[in-house]
Amino acid sequence: MIITIENTCDLTNEKIEELGVKVIKMKFTAENESLDTNKIDIKEFYNLMRTGEVFRTSQVNEFEAKEFFEKYIEQDDILHLSFTSGLSASLEAVKRVAEEINAKNEHKVYVVDTLCASAGQGLFCELIVKKLKETNCNIQELVNYAEELKYDLAHYFTVDELKYLVRGGRVSKTSAFIGKLLTIKPILRIDRKGKIVAMSKVISRKKSLQKLAELYNELADKTNDLVYISHADCEQDANLLKEQILNINPNAKIEIYQIGATIGSHCGPGTLALFFVRRHDYFND
Repeated sequence: MIITIENTCDLTNEKIEELGVKVIKMKFTAENESLDTNKIDIKEFYNLMRTGEVFRTSQVNEFEAKEFFEKYIEQDDILHLSFTSGLSASLEAVKRVAEEINAKNEHKVYVVDTLCASAGQGLFCELIVKKLKETNCNIQELVNYAEELKYDLAHYFTVDELKYLVRGGRVSKTSAFIGKLLTIKPILRIDRKGKIVAMSKVISRKKSLQKLAELYNELADKTNDLVYISHADCEQDANLLKEQILNINPNAKIEIYQIGATIGSHCGPGTLALFFVRRHDYFND
């Protein structure tokens, strides 16, 4: 069985190799056409965003998806863990390609809408790989597990600058102006449809980190020790959040990842996100 995922999972090359998964890339481009986006490192990318550079992203198209899957389909069945359909149309392109490939091949492509983004998608991938290694289940059993797991994967995050959410239509310009004056920091989450929704607001960056830790304490299934944190060039805050989580659960196995350019183009520098498995009895719409 071959497991595939988009680079929106924000995992390092080392982690991808450890998990043994294959990655298809979503691309990003700069409004300033003189920039070579293939050579920008991630810190330079966020510094450019701070100075006003605008980046755009493009979804995986059908040609790219077909070319990608055809490299592996003769080897084995493929389980593709897709970036959330709530934020991209890539899933639909991948599903159409899967149907075309499945009609012509013995091995099949199975597609799961993870409802996940950034390192949440990465955590989802690690849990799927872990399940496969521990149980040696068949692909349909793994698909069934994935379809249940995705509703228990928690995504909570905060942003440092509301202007990037304004650009994406997440908040109004008036709210952003008031938020900047009052140093309001929104707490957001991804809902059961894979969409970003506002959850609450706090005053100050410090309190936004505390709120993320409180959500973990309240909602986490602490029998599952895996916790992922991702950040957009704010590593110090990520480490502070890690300390707060460890104070709550000393057994937590916390991994920190940099938010890549594809996700970072939309959330902006200073974004800090927390991902964990929620208690199964918790429900949010």
